[in-house]
Amino acid sequence: MYAVIHELVPTNEHLADIRLADTTRCTDCGIVDTPKHRITECGEGPVIWNCTRGRIAALIRVNLPLHTGVVDTATDFPHLAPKKQAAIVRLNATLVEYRT
Repeated sequence: MYAVIHELVPTNEHLADIRLADTTRCTDCGIVDTPKHRITECGEGPVIWNCTRGRIAALIRVNLPLHTGVVDTATDFPHLAPKKQAAIVRLNATLVEYRT
């Protein structure tokens, strides 16, 4: 979870920066392999992300706007209690961990 929250996910973009990969491109689709791409845009990512968004919406009892970015509790939900913010971070971290 620490690696996910602190953006230490081993994407090809990151691995190429430290010379452990030959390319920054995704091996599945050829687009630059960023954390956002891997989690929300490639393969079954959009389906999994929409499911996670639904869980977050149920947790905070609102309809989330349609977007594909990962939720940032500090900017998107500053009005929520710290426990709910922590739950959202855990849900996102679990999603990222699963996708990576």
